[in-house]
Amino acid sequence: MAHRVRAAAARGTLPDALEHRIDLGPAPGRRADLIAELQQLTALHPLRETLWQRLLTALEQSGRRSEALEAYETIRSQLADELGADPGAELKQIHARLLIDPEQAPAPAEPTRCAPGGAG
Repeated sequence: MAHRVRAAAARGTLPDALEHRIDLGPAPGRRADLIAELQQLTALHPLRETLWQRLLTALEQSGRRSEALEAYETIRSQLADELGADPGAELKQIHARLLIDPEQAPAPAEPTRCAPGGAG
């Protein structure tokens, strides 16, 4: 396993491999560990928006909305300062979702179910 990690790091694909593992989800009861790991990864790769997306989502799912908003401001200012750019569409969507008061947010719509035979 360590050999694969070193090889991925040498090829520059380590962040991709880590993101894939993170997408598999934390082990039960290990969300705090996942958040800590994502915080370390965003420090190592401060402009990699996909890591920030995962961090914001993990913080939100852990009920740490204010920390997620602070993290968004961190990446927003880093992108502006270093690249003169705004966050991408996915980060903006997560930010918009974080700004909605969960008590006032509408309930998610029920998925549309098709009748047998394909008639909707």
